[in-house]
Amino acid sequence: MGYKIGYELNQSKYYSWLGGVDSTYRGHGVAAKLMNLQHMYLKEKGYSVVQTKTMNKWRGMLLLNIKSGFDVIETYTNEEGLLKIILEKSSISRI
Repeated sequence: MGYKIGYELNQSKYYSWLGGVDSTYRGHGVAAKLMNLQHMYLKEKGYSVVQTKTMNKWRGMLLLNIKSGFDVIETYTNEEGLLKIILEKSSISRI
């Protein structure tokens, strides 16, 4: 149905790297549920910041992140000329 994976950047910051939901189940809140479960797990493990990256073309993920308390902290253009958006959710009370 779906997945959400990432890795530790340091003792307090976790990078949420990849996530996906099978097209059959999109639009049913699966991505939001996976994100909430991931954030509950990270809070239990002592992380205070979650970081992720996305692109404007992935508007659904961009909007979900913003609705879930993430802030845009930076943008940059990569080697291929694609605009990347870095987001962080930094208040442990919002995780």
